[in-house]
Amino acid sequence: MTVLIALGVSLFGGDGYTFFFLVLAAFSILSAVFVLPIPEMESKLKVNNDLNEKVV
Repeated sequence: MTVLIALGVSLFGGDGYTFFFLVLAAFSILSAVFVLPIPEMESKLKVNNDLNEKVV
């Protein structure tokens, strides 16, 4: 983390947090791209949404 902020100071000047948050945004997008192809599993709990049943 401190290495990214120091690198941001040397590249962009200022406080270095701009580069840090750009790297965080890039990793967030990259992680979303890798998670999308994971298939969703079917739930083992079957929910019955029959509104005609009486609740006792």
